Amino acid sequence: MRTLKNISLIGFGTALSHGIAAITMPALTRLYAPEAFTDWAIFVSIALIFSGVATMRFELAMVLPKDRKTAAAIGLGSIGIALVASVFAGFILWIGGPLILEGNTEKSFGLLGLLLSFCVLTAAIFQIALAWYTREATFKEYALAQFALQTTIIFGQLISAALGQRTGIGLILGLVGGQTLCVCALVLNLWKKFRSELLFENKAQFIRHTLFAYRQYPLYMTPYTLVGALRDRLVYFLLGRYGGTDAAGFYTVATRLLNIPNSLVSGTLRPILFQQAARAHHSSLENPILITCRALGIVSVLFLSPCVAQATWFAQLVLGEKWGNAGPYITALSIPMIGLLMGNWLDRMFDVLGRQRMALTLQVIFSILAMTGLIGGYLVFQDLLVAVWIQSGMLTIYYFAWLGIFFYIAGFKISRLLVVILEILAVGSIALAIDLELTVFLPPAGAFVVAVLLSSLVASLYGYKAWLPIIKGTLNSRRVIQPSEH
Repeated sequence: MRTLKNISLIGFGTALSHGIAAITMPALTRLYAPEAFTDWAIFVSIALIFSGVATMRFELAMVLPKDRKTAAAIGLGSIGIALVASVFAGFILWIGGPLILEGNTEKSFGLLGLLLSFCVLTAAIFQIALAWYTREATFKEYALAQFALQTTIIFGQLISAALGQRTGIGLILGLVGGQTLCVCALVLNLWKKFRSELLFENKAQFIRHTLFAYRQYPLYMTPYTLVGALRDRLVYFLLGRYGGTDAAGFYTVATRLLNIPNSLVSGTLRPILFQQAARAHHSSLENPILITCRALGIVSVLFLSPCVAQATWFAQLVLGEKWGNAGPYITALSIPMIGLLMGNWLDRMFDVLGRQRMALTLQVIFSILAMTGLIGGYLVFQDLLVAVWIQSGMLTIYYFAWLGIFFYIAGFKISRLLVVILEILAVGSIALAIDLELTVFLPPAGAFVVAVLLSSLVASLYGYKAWLPIIKGTLNSRRVIQPSEH
């Protein structure tokens, strides 16, 4: 029951944060033009590339030590590394900004470099704080931190617009200001509660010794994260340079809109699973993982189907009339979103299994294929949308292949996963066929409402059937789940 309580706590906080994001997105897209989101997307892409590796991923190891002193040493060492990385990131943007951002010398790269440094550092500290909350199983604070971050950023961007700054700089200022405010509050809270653990003798020497002991994380997880960030963010640079002033904005908002369910699911389930798997044998998690994958896959295809069938109308309804061109990107990005929803919350399991090298190998191979498909698609067809479709196909293969390899390494039954994938494909095909047929006989609004109602009915019936055993005992592994046969 504690697991269910933790999921409820994180789920409530994450749902609130992403609920605010979903509610305020139509306001932001009406306050800021697609061109503003293009500038913001490129800045965020640079920030994510640096912030993803700013700690050299040492914070992932904070869950493992039994004593707080060692975990605190990892956290403090990670902050020191992140500080150096943030200064380096700001310097790179200040010096190389004209080359990175289309050679536009009108931009204030000194200001952008400073903002980037703050963004990278605060993002790294935020991840370190979440890692500490995960190891301490204080999921109430974890959920509150996620909610506070999303809320402060969004309100910062709304305040920037209210003050008349409705360009990309307004979105960037809102992001950095809100993130900095949230992180300062987290640091004060952690210092108040764990001051004694953070103040220990021989600090520098102990930190160096501890970081060396967990050196597998920078060796494997840093390149893993970097390659993934480059794969996901390359498209923004291509769209920003070759797709016009608004193409990256359309892609960005389409991605943010579709990623809300994935962020909700991953933010809710990942820390719970990682914390449990680090303290129990992973074989006891086979049934819950499989049941959750099936539920996520079926529910996602049921609700993505109406959006795909009327992507342009859906984009204009949610985002505003000027955002209709985001529709084709919604269609293309919906396909890999199914596999991402099913497996993204499991991404720390390779750490638990001690197979970081395998995770890195998979990431590198498929990221190279995805980036090659994106660049090659554009060079061959001279059409960025076709290139995005090719990349989406590569990512879809990657997400499902990743799930299959994970099941194999964990000793789970791959045949059960294949049955689930075929079941999801069948449900998705039937749902899309029905939704497309509705567009022939009904106007857009009527077809969309009927499709969503049908999806809701089927999802509710399936959800009740699938989730009931989890609540009654599937998650209570002591009573129900037995280790799978190897």
